[in-house]
Amino acid sequence: MSRILKVNNSNYRLQVQGGGTITLDVGAVSSGGTVVITGNLDVKGVQTVIESTTTTVADNIIELNVGSTGSGISSVFNYQAGVQITRGDNVSYPAAQVLYNEQVGWIDNTNGSGSVTTAGGFLLTTTNSTIQGVKTSKIASRGGNGVANDLVFDLQGGTTALRVSNYNTTGSNSYINSVVLPDHIPTFGTVQLFCASNYVPGSGTQGQALVSQILYPVSGTATARITATTNTLTYFVGTTTLAVSTPTGTANAGYVSANNIEIGANSAPNTITTLPGGDARHVTTASDNLILSATTGLVEVGAVLQLNDQTAPAYAASKTKLYSSATIGPGRTGVYVTNSTVQTPDELISRNRAVLLSILL
Repeated sequence: MSRILKVNNSNYRLQVQGGGTITLDVGAVSSGGTVVITGNLDVKGVQTVIESTTTTVADNIIELNVGSTGSGISSVFNYQAGVQITRGDNVSYPAAQVLYNEQVGWIDNTNGSGSVTTAGGFLLTTTNSTIQGVKTSKIASRGGNGVANDLVFDLQGGTTALRVSNYNTTGSNSYINSVVLPDHIPTFGTVQLFCASNYVPGSGTQGQALVSQILYPVSGTATARITATTNTLTYFVGTTTLAVSTPTGTANAGYVSANNIEIGANSAPNTITTLPGGDARHVTTASDNLILSATTGLVEVGAVLQLNDQTAPAYAASKTKLYSSATIGPGRTGVYVTNSTVQTPDELISRNRAVLLSILL
């Protein structure tokens, strides 16, 4: 039968020898006996050990480090407090810890400046100071009035890059094959796969981006672009072709054209010439003269200058025209000159011919 010890007008105290033990015995552990405390429980000792296999707490907040004073968690506790989880012998498998550490710094992007480091943050680690990972389906950033802020990855200027852990160059489910939407973050592997680059990180060499077009702007109608095909490299501004490059050995190829100038072609691979007005690459209706000029100094020719025979041109004001003709006159040179002074083309005379004529005259 139940028994009740009742003290109506005073406190009740059980006291044993110093360092002794008070046991509330409800039988063997397996019997499932229960000790019920109807009031508050205040444990004054330095250590509380709970060996139950199931612990249920109704409180919605468990408070740790109660009674501490000063600014933040004391250095006595290595500036941190939290929960520790035993994983076995704690040697081969060091205990895991969920800690709040006063020395964890991070950038608070809600203050508007983005440059103020805030002290104090959560740390997932083990007792041998190995940082641990987190597996979760979503990460939500802090927000006020139900509106979340942008999620910021604070690398703090370190050499450790932001990485995608399931990066894999093969497999349909790899990250680089799943970057398909405008807001997806590309990895180096994604860019390398998209551009077919042969750049090797750490090699010290420049990469090669193998693409068929370079466009600007990236949306809408391109106002400038470089387009590559099997045998051509074409430069456009708007709808106007400014330059075309092709290799030798292909039809009407082996040339570079820019505006109205063409350098090389199968028909004349070593020539610089103007494009005819009817050519699709001819972009103006201005004069088709080919002009060689120098901002300062002279235009030098470092080889023998060969003049092909031409039809006599009309003279022009403030210009002198020099040309070769198949008709060789008394000067015996076949080289003629015409300008506003010598309006009728006149032949330059050779030295021998000049000596002979001077004797005769």
